[in-house]
Amino acid sequence: EGAEAASFLGAKMSGVGYRPAEHGLPKYFMAMLDDDDRNAKYSAAIASCIAEFKAAHGRAPVVLDVGIGTGMLSALCLLHGCKHVTGVDINETMAALAKQALAEQDPSGKRHRVLVVPRKQLSASARFDMLVSEILGTLTTSESMHKFLSVYMPHIRSFSVKGEPHAVYMIPRRTVQYFAVRAFSRSDMGDSLSCALDAAMTSSETVQRLVPTNEGGLGLNLHM
Repeated sequence: EGAEAASFLGAKMSGVGYRPAEHGLPKYFMAMLDDDDRNAKYSAAIASCIAEFKAAHGRAPVVLDVGIGTGMLSALCLLHGCKHVTGVDINETMAALAKQALAEQDPSGKRHRVLVVPRKQLSASARFDMLVSEILGTLTTSESMHKFLSVYMPHIRSFSVKGEPHAVYMIPRRTVQYFAVRAFSRSDMGDSLSCALDAAMTSSETVQRLVPTNEGGLGLNLHM
């Protein structure tokens, strides 16, 4: 499975779809890390999920963090009592920052590890009780969360919980995307924007499938 996952990642990232940065610190990370309300919501959700798992199974969960970034979600998992957390990321800069952050939370290094993928992969037998991730972007699908998480789902255990035979412990559990429909006359938009919209709406990518705005296809400003 490890070799298959590496091959899958390589194939997906070589295409025209969303490709995570392999180096550097994206500027928008700063605004996210400075968002106290957002961080508090993630902290409460992770604490609740770990507590729910402990109550149901009598032990602390082993966690996988996909797209570890600066390590905030993994640090929250350690803070709220997980047994161990493994974080994976394609960005070497992020992985290095995460290692520093988690070393402060777990100086012994016995409760965490960080892998740079696809250079290093999970072993085929690796299994986890809980999944945390923030591969979302400004739109639910804009960072291709469904594509990248599918690589790791074979490593996530399912449980029988509250009558649900194949329940999975994960944060987030669901996402809600809000949108509005707007109508503009061609005279208001002008020739240039009208042509750009025509091209975007008739492209092969748009016709064949849902295309998140930062994956190509509908390459227009969101406010338009």
